[in-house]
Amino acid sequence: MLIRFRVSNFRSFLEEQELALYPSRVRSFEDHVYNTGLDDPSGILKSALIYGANASGKSNIVKAIAFSKSVIISNRKTIWDVPIFLLRKNPEKETKFFYEILIDKSCYQYSFVIKDGLIKEECLSTSTKSNEVKLFIRNTDGEKVHVIFGMKFKNEDSKGFHNTISKGTRPDQLFLNFINEQNAGEIEEILKKVYLWFRNKLKIVSPHSKSIGFEIQLLKNKDLWDFYNSCLKTFDTGIEKLDFEELGFEDPKFQIPGIIKEDIKHKVHDEKVIYTIRNNNDNYYVQKKEGRLTVKKMKAAHKIGNADTYIQFDFNEESDGTNRIMDLIPMLYAIKQGATVIIDELDRSFHTLISEKFFDFFFEISKTIASQFIATTHNLMLLDLKKFRRDEIWFIEKNNEGQSRMYSLEEFKPRFDKQLCRAYLDGRFGAVPIFNTTKEDTDAL
Repeated sequence: MLIRFRVSNFRSFLEEQELALYPSRVRSFEDHVYNTGLDDPSGILKSALIYGANASGKSNIVKAIAFSKSVIISNRKTIWDVPIFLLRKNPEKETKFFYEILIDKSCYQYSFVIKDGLIKEECLSTSTKSNEVKLFIRNTDGEKVHVIFGMKFKNEDSKGFHNTISKGTRPDQLFLNFINEQNAGEIEEILKKVYLWFRNKLKIVSPHSKSIGFEIQLLKNKDLWDFYNSCLKTFDTGIEKLDFEELGFEDPKFQIPGIIKEDIKHKVHDEKVIYTIRNNNDNYYVQKKEGRLTVKKMKAAHKIGNADTYIQFDFNEESDGTNRIMDLIPMLYAIKQGATVIIDELDRSFHTLISEKFFDFFFEISKTIASQFIATTHNLMLLDLKKFRRDEIWFIEKNNEGQSRMYSLEEFKPRFDKQLCRAYLDGRFGAVPIFNTTKEDTDAL
């Protein structure tokens, strides 16, 4: 689980800003807090809502997490082109990222610094209420990377392996990434667990993300199939269930350009390979059966009246909101597996009540699971202390110098009967648009 994230000198964030998910002394909605069973932290917030005007920096906090994750899990050779804060005469060169996370009842702090496209510093620590141990510290001096270990190794061979391997770390690559490229059987478990949390448990969804390929598991996983159908009913899409239409590879309904079809023929060389492709909002799955290529097309089955009969629709015939729900269902399923899901612009293409239902559904399916749901939103119906805690609500605003600042509603300590929506629109918490109205503007009206 994510406990804290900090970033500085990234897009509109110059000074270090922090998203903190440890609970305050608020006693409302105790089921919105995951009890870790530890003294420090004793609990972690399961959700957060981030508000702000357009261009305030809401998306930038999500992009900062997405960018830092890509640096952590990518092994490509590159000079990292960091979008630093540019609205000053002499821009700072260093960009810093910091995470505090909970894995298997242990807290880890992981941070790194990028300067001139290279990794300058990197550190992984673990801590308790009374103690902190630096597992490793990495520094880059020119082309040389130095890693100093403070962790306990399982034996001398493992210690020698890690010391030797560390010398091969590239200046543009994180050591945590590099060590996980090596023989997994030799890597200390603690280094694998932290890396795999970023790769598998931290899920980020942009406003236009598409869940290409995930639905292929529907062909094999009945639990996932049932979960999709349940979600489609829960969110009132009108879809009774998912279905598949089988087509021939040359069927005109398989509406894919010829050049892509030729590429598929080369890639689907045996029956173990399933090729997925999306055209508009339609999903196709290509497989070889008995020596020939076959295509399955996902369809939406709607009931005809009250009869037990159905009519199938293509997904390009469904609404934008329904297709957005289809793209987010994999994230809800990941939440059931203990993921931290961050969605930028949750309410894009949604009715106001759908966004609220997403959070209701999240809390319902994750009662005893170490999972989190974080979203940027403009939905004022969610800005309500009868639905969320004060410490779950965050704001981002931009000052006159173009710098974004992030802060919690908890700083204002509003009464629990306060009408937050009205107060927010009145500008009492900041993070709202400020319009410069001139006489010419009013005359035009």
